[in-house]
Amino acid sequence: MVSFNSLPTEIILNIASCLRPSISSLNALSQTDKRLYSTLERFLYIEDVQHHQSSSVYWAAEHGNLTTLRKAIKLGKAKIPTRGDYASRLDDGSPRKVITTWGNRGQLYGSIAPSHHWDIDRDHPICIATQNGREEVAKCSPDIRDRDDFCLLSLAIANGSNRAMIRTFIDLGVHQYTHGANSFFPLHIAAFKADQETVGLLLSSTKRGYLPYHIQRAFQVALSAGHAQVALQLFDYGGVNLNCYMDRWTTDRKHYSQPPLACAVLQDNFELAEKFCDNGADADMASASGGRVALFHAVERKNLEMVDLLAKRTTDSIACTRALSLAVQCASSIDDPASPEHQIVEILLNHAVDCNFDDEDIRQPSNQPQFLGPLDSMACIMSNHSTENGKFIPPIVHAVHKGNLRLVKLLLSFGADVNTGYRGLLETSSKLCCGRILSLAKDLGHQDIANFLVESGADPAMGPPLPDDRLKCNSRKCPMWLERLERQWREANPSAEVPAVYAARPNGQT
Repeated sequence: MVSFNSLPTEIILNIASCLRPSISSLNALSQTDKRLYSTLERFLYIEDVQHHQSSSVYWAAEHGNLTTLRKAIKLGKAKIPTRGDYASRLDDGSPRKVITTWGNRGQLYGSIAPSHHWDIDRDHPICIATQNGREEVAKCSPDIRDRDDFCLLSLAIANGSNRAMIRTFIDLGVHQYTHGANSFFPLHIAAFKADQETVGLLLSSTKRGYLPYHIQRAFQVALSAGHAQVALQLFDYGGVNLNCYMDRWTTDRKHYSQPPLACAVLQDNFELAEKFCDNGADADMASASGGRVALFHAVERKNLEMVDLLAKRTTDSIACTRALSLAVQCASSIDDPASPEHQIVEILLNHAVDCNFDDEDIRQPSNQPQFLGPLDSMACIMSNHSTENGKFIPPIVHAVHKGNLRLVKLLLSFGADVNTGYRGLLETSSKLCCGRILSLAKDLGHQDIANFLVESGADPAMGPPLPDDRLKCNSRKCPMWLERLERQWREANPSAEVPAVYAARPNGQT
């Protein structure tokens, strides 16, 4: 009997051709005997290149097998592009199509944003080698970029490659300054991953001429991700603007723009906030959405040390009074004067925060119609900040509203107006969404506070504050609103009887 091994080469090749397109069967046959392997090796690689998308090339790249890679090129005639723009341009030089998706990579590197990638089936083998830490393969063509337009240095950092590989790419001149289509670049990625050693390597191995954009962007990404040490590392390098707006995304995908100081406060990082203040951070700089300064966040988070620091640095009196109003609102429901909430109130008062809002403090709303529908269906319309309950409610109003006599006395001793008026107290069981604190205390049954206010000089005959188009409440029972309706009704119908709904005044106000 003739053994399989003794068959002529032509017959062996004919048998092998019958096994196509199963590359695994061909490979198994070639592994059974040295002569068979020698005979079928070229056939195997040609079959792989022609009918299996050069799978041997990608396997070699993933496992760092240069021998297999060379055989695929020499025996199988595999064509591996060496153009740096391989992913972005076709062989004829025309640009590839860009596909935009909401992918994980945008979230991974510090912002929820659409991800852009070139319309190509899979990444270049060199990129795969880089992602798997195969330096011996990756350094063969350092200018290649992947389908997401990441340079090899970015891929190495993103995939946690060893320092030697990162150093190799730097020495080979991989251009780390140019960010790709997704606005990511090596320093940015290293900062987001809190890789201090790589950040230091990138900064020290380049000319001191990084574009301000790169340093600023990397600083903001590190700070937003909570990597304070990396943020300080970049800040100490120089060129960071502390008075800028940083995008911040919550887990429910809500977007806020905060200055770096506010970001440090939201992370309860006192050392970072102090350093920012000492190096020019503007404590009066409010968030782009919501208009809150860093002090407001410190009060909200009940951080006494941070409140004390920022109360010294914040010069915007309106912002300080708003922070005090929030502090009193939080403390009014707590009886313990040693609680953090009460201590914060005292810290702010001891820093001479004004207890009162002036009429000039009320901001003009955006242009919008004041009335909807005919006169008898008018609704009180708030300004564009209507959802922020109590934006301009004086601090003492919250103390009166909750019946906290101790805080009422404390605020009056620090200059709160005993006849304080207010507008827009929306979250209340009182009928008086607008009025004076004396009327509010009586309406809610806080007689001890009402008596103390009268003893302190409150005028029972003083009516509610004058109507102001710049700040209105959102209640149809508002006494100021009913008064306006009555006046407009009388002007429009001088001889007609005023409807009872307009003439009525809560708590007997006239």
